[in-house]
Amino acid sequence: MLKNYLQEFKVCIKFYNVSKFKLDEVSKVICISGFDIESMKERGWDRSQKYHVFDYENDTIEFFCESIEVVSVE
Repeated sequence: MLKNYLQEFKVCIKFYNVSKFKLDEVSKVICISGFDIESMKERGWDRSQKYHVFDYENDTIEFFCESIEVVSVE
């Protein structure tokens, strides 16, 4: 869910060509309260690792991807 002051949104996102996937604290339910998407363009990284996606609160999930698609916003 994204919060825009008084509004909440449910966002479905697809990540393509995922690499270096890391998942910690595996349990039946994975709760991620927020994550960040960082562009790696300025660092000159490999094209397949264009974006760095990570959980900024608990460091539960982290990966790199080539592209990102917002599928839906409700």
